[in-house]
Amino acid sequence: MRKNKIPYRRIMCFVILVVITSIATGILLTIKAWMFLVITVPLLVFSISRLINVYKSVIGRLDFIIRAVRNDDYSFRFTENPDYTENAFVNYSLNEIKTVMDEKKLLMREDEKNFELIMECANIGIMLLMENGNIVHSNSKMLEIFSLHRISHIEHLRNHSEDLVEILKNIKPSEQKSVKYYTEIGETNLVLSCSEIHYKGKDLRVVTVGNINKELDNQEVEVWEKLTRILTHEIMNSLAPITSISNTLIDNINDSEKVGEGLEIIHSTSDRLMQFVNSFRQVTRVPTPQKTPFSLKELIDDAVARVVKSEGGFIWACKNYDGDVMSDLVATAFGSLAMMTSVLVSPHGYYEYEAAHGTVQRHYYQHLEGKVTSTNSMATIFAWSGALRKRGELDNLPELMAFADKLEKASVKTIEDGKMTKDLALITSLENVEVLSSLDFIKAVRATLETM
Repeated sequence: MRKNKIPYRRIMCFVILVVITSIATGILLTIKAWMFLVITVPLLVFSISRLINVYKSVIGRLDFIIRAVRNDDYSFRFTENPDYTENAFVNYSLNEIKTVMDEKKLLMREDEKNFELIMECANIGIMLLMENGNIVHSNSKMLEIFSLHRISHIEHLRNHSEDLVEILKNIKPSEQKSVKYYTEIGETNLVLSCSEIHYKGKDLRVVTVGNINKELDNQEVEVWEKLTRILTHEIMNSLAPITSISNTLIDNINDSEKVGEGLEIIHSTSDRLMQFVNSFRQVTRVPTPQKTPFSLKELIDDAVARVVKSEGGFIWACKNYDGDVMSDLVATAFGSLAMMTSVLVSPHGYYEYEAAHGTVQRHYYQHLEGKVTSTNSMATIFAWSGALRKRGELDNLPELMAFADKLEKASVKTIEDGKMTKDLALITSLENVEVLSSLDFIKAVRATLETM
């Protein structure tokens, strides 16, 4: 419908009717012609009620538009045919608003597509980062640098680099940081820069990540090129007089005095050249290892002692059998094998969490006899929580990862609250501990978990 064809007549008729009936009613009241008020008053009430209905209809349509826009629904359209509605001119205006909003939405989508295209074309990794660590958007280069298929939170990078996660948490606009990132391919040197933008009503940090391994390799090549030029220069300086004097000696082979002098110069020059080459070999040569016998038992005992005395916070990478031996020794030193867990790491980075350490065979037979046992199930709980956390990381399930963290915290808190199995009760320094059976300990962990 064109604007010049919008029918205002019905609305104008009601407005005119209100005016006329109001004037007429006023005159009739003045002259006290009560009989004619029976006609004017109903007409006045009717016209006013129709205008009120029009007002309510407009308000209802506006409310409908607001709700639709909030729900991202732009499929509505009001009829503009005056044969079906007396508010055709209002509907026309609302439809015009909808058209403008549709156009603006299309422009915003185009801008977003252009924005994403620019990010994808960039030769550096780019991510939009929220304060809570959520990643709103990241380009393909970012995933390539981190060797990941997808990433939604910076905590997904913790297994590869603790320092990187801390930098991403604390990096400020205009700051630049460097960090090492470890993947199955090897070590990668990264440089991070940060800026701040306002995007979709939120203050976000734009973090750019660049791989500088190539630049470092280029620098290394440049150093070797310089070294090669130096070596070439020194060698040529020594060979030039040797070649020149040799040619002179050939021309004066019958002159014994000149031959002797020439040979002396050749000898001294050659000696300097040999000294230079030997000096360079000493610099570049790996020292020969001095092999001496040692006690393997002492080495193992020393390694275990250092671990026991340490405050933790490190990763001890061992082969499977060696890891079993070392972990059993450490766990025994702390008083309970059942408090030790270990992790088997595959070459591709997919973790398989090993079952709990410690034997429960005797307790199992006691259980079959109907006796109450007090088996420490901490390692078993942590083996399952670790597996669940890794599953949540691989499937991008933050809720599952959070549950695994809460389960571990609840288990530790239960023991710290003095509720533990018999093996820990015998060695703990806590007072007034409650010795629990196997089942009661698991129930206590469950109760603690429900309070967190």
